[in-house]
Amino acid sequence: MQIFHRIIHYINRLTALIFKKWRPDKTLKVNVLQPILNSKGNYIFYCPGCEANHLVSIAPKAGTYHTLTGTLARPTIRASVMVAGNKKLGIHRCHSFVTEGMIAYLDDCTHPLAGKTVSMEPM
Repeated sequence: MQIFHRIIHYINRLTALIFKKWRPDKTLKVNVLQPILNSKGNYIFYCPGCEANHLVSIAPKAGTYHTLTGTLARPTIRASVMVAGNKKLGIHRCHSFVTEGMIAYLDDCTHPLAGKTVSMEPM
């Protein structure tokens, strides 16, 4: 059981490092939904509630994946976007729907924008 907890710990640390690495430069203005170079069907968008980027995969693979309609500037993403969060690493739980470039945060988010709807920000 201890090995399982160590694996989870390392996965959470890796997730925190990825989010810090993908944090956008505020001076860079590009589309609100940005494809990740050299990856098939993976996109990121900046979440003002978490102050970090969230990953969205539209590539069919084992498990769940998202669908993307609209434009990169005003996307609609289905299903909901969920980031599990980790209090020890300072990662918020974030659960939202993205519709026509608007992020609708659900009430189960742990950041200050829970229950609110905001426009996607340029990265």
